[in-house]
Amino acid sequence: MRLPGKKVNRPATFVQLLELFGVVTLIAGVVEIGSFMLRTGPGTGATGPPAILARLPLEKRGALIALSAEDHYVRVTTTTGTELVLMRLSEAMAEVGQTQGLQVHRSHWVALDQVVKVIRIGDRGELTLSDGSTRPISRGFMPAVRAAGLLPKGRVTQGTPVIATKQCFPAVGHDRLVTARP
Repeated sequence: MRLPGKKVNRPATFVQLLELFGVVTLIAGVVEIGSFMLRTGPGTGATGPPAILARLPLEKRGALIALSAEDHYVRVTTTTGTELVLMRLSEAMAEVGQTQGLQVHRSHWVALDQVVKVIRIGDRGELTLSDGSTRPISRGFMPAVRAAGLLPKGRVTQGTPVIATKQCFPAVGHDRLVTARP
C-alpha cells in the first residue's frame, strides 16, 4: 500500500537487488561470527577454572564442593572456604563450567567428586561432602541421584536406610556400588 505524498525507495533493477542481498549477507555473517567468538572465547574452554570462582576472593578459590541458595544469595563452598555471592542458584550452576555436578534439591547443587557418603531413607536422602557438611536430597531429585550412580536403583522399604560411601560411586571413576543396610 502506498501512502499519499510518501515516496518509497525500492531497488529498481536486479543488480541493485543483488548488491543489497550481498550487503545484508555480509552483515549477517559478521554478526554470526562475532557471536560464535563470544560463546567459545578463552573463558569458556575446558582448561580454565569455572567462571564462578572469579567472583570469589583469591584466598577462597579452590575446587568446587557445593552451591547453596540463601535468600537472594548463593553460598559457594570450595575446598578453601565459603563465600556468599549475590546471584540466583540457576546462574551459579551455569557458571560451574566443566565441573561434574548435580542439583540434589531446589536449593543445593553438589560437585560429584566431592560426595563422600549418601544416605537414603524412603524417598529422601542426605549427602555428606568432603568438607564434612551435609546437603539434603529431595524426593524430586532422587531419580537424578540414582542415575548418577550415587545410590542403587529401586525403592527402599520404610525405615531401612541405605548408605553408600565414596568407594562405590561409578560417576566419579569407581566401578562398583557398595551399600550397607544397618
